[in-house]
Amino acid sequence: LNLNSTASIPEAVSWAANNVAFVPGTHFYSNGGHQNTLRLNFSMCDIPTIEAGMERLGKVISSM
Repeated sequence: LNLNSTASIPEAVSWAANNVAFVPGTHFYSNGGHQNTLRLNFSMCDIPTIEAGMERLGKVISSM
């Protein structure tokens, strides 16, 4: 999968459409790059919320 996670943010976080947020993984590499990675945090969510969020994020990624 050749995905630019930075370009995916607007669609993913659109409140009405998906309501899923993430941080592009490139910010966690000292030399940048790795545009096809992302970092998720779901430590404060219950399992059904995580599953619903991953389903919505999967749809965003599949549509790109």
